Amino acid sequence: MLPRRLSTAIIWITAVAGLSYSEYVGHRVRNNRPLVEYVAANKHGLMAQQEKELGIKFNGEPNIQYFSKRDIPGTYYDGETNTLWIDVNDTVSPRNTPECIITRLLKPKADGADETIYHEMGHFYLRQLRMKNGIAQPRTDSEKFHAQRVEEGVAEYFERRMTKFDGFEPFRSGQWHMVKPIIDQYGERGMAFLISNLSKMDEPSEEYQKRVLAALR
Repeated sequence: MLPRRLSTAIIWITAVAGLSYSEYVGHRVRNNRPLVEYVAANKHGLMAQQEKELGIKFNGEPNIQYFSKRDIPGTYYDGETNTLWIDVNDTVSPRNTPECIITRLLKPKADGADETIYHEMGHFYLRQLRMKNGIAQPRTDSEKFHAQRVEEGVAEYFERRMTKFDGFEPFRSGQWHMVKPIIDQYGERGMAFLISNLSKMDEPSEEYQKRVLAALR
């Protein structure tokens, strides 16, 4: 944690310069070497750890780009272009560089680079499963909504298996609980079934989970 005087000085300097935090980080996208270098140096190692822990095999890897935009909140994976867009507003490397310290100061809940990679590789792996099994992308708004529930749950599962975190997080915990027993028992087969057999309209998560488990037995 930065000393209070230094924290106050950083905020005061950026305010005097007329820079919002987003503008500050936007300028830093091109120069945020600590985060960029950390991800480049460690992404393959993180992926290898996931392959060992989850008993899977990644086919290739996503392209990685960095951005800072107010109208696009948070890091996301674009399956159509196979691109992982990392938001430098919300992501820090584990190293205690000045850039990372300032980001943590101004965004205390910023995601760690490791957790970001673990989570987004879940989305990447689902794209891989779709291609492998000929599973079509969701088209209608309803299909996209139900697919998102499953996909976020799988991505959260990929992250939590690595971090061992099992606590509550708004919006994510329910999706993780919905898919966890299915992936625990059936692995890749379970994930492929989830994305090809989405929940029905107004179907509670518990009922959907039971239906999928029964079908996979």
